[in-house]
Amino acid sequence: MVATILFFCFSIRAEIEALNLEPQVETAVIEKLISAIYLQHASEKAKSAEIRHRLAKLSEDILSSLRDKSSPFAELKQP
Repeated sequence: MVATILFFCFSIRAEIEALNLEPQVETAVIEKLISAIYLQHASEKAKSAEIRHRLAKLSEDILSSLRDKSSPFAELKQP
């Protein structure tokens, strides 16, 4: 199990590094965006409503911080 998690983490990091993002954007993706997406996914699979709501709220709080004008994503140009 640990080997699988490590493989996943290293694979994700390699894919993100290949994008050649600005360092602060890369850090935000690794430390916040991936976590928020995981929590969102976990909230959909949680067994109790209380846990679903708590995980969904946590995910939304993280995503909200990434939408803020002070976020590294604020400087990115949209296609």
